[in-house]
Amino acid sequence: MRLKNAKLKLDKVIKWETQVASSVNYRLMLAVEEEVTSTKQYSIVVEEDKKKHLKSFKHVA
Repeated sequence: MRLKNAKLKLDKVIKWETQVASSVNYRLMLAVEEEVTSTKQYSIVVEEDKKKHLKSFKHVA
């Protein structure tokens, strides 16, 4: 699935988890509106050490 130039709008955060190790990982489940057609769910993983890095952005439902 390509999201380049897609217009996404956050509807709500469904789930949020934090894991602390040598860096901090944030795992989020988001409800996102795509264009004006529908709301879909995405699983997001962000790693934070000195900066935040998007590790994954996956469509799940």
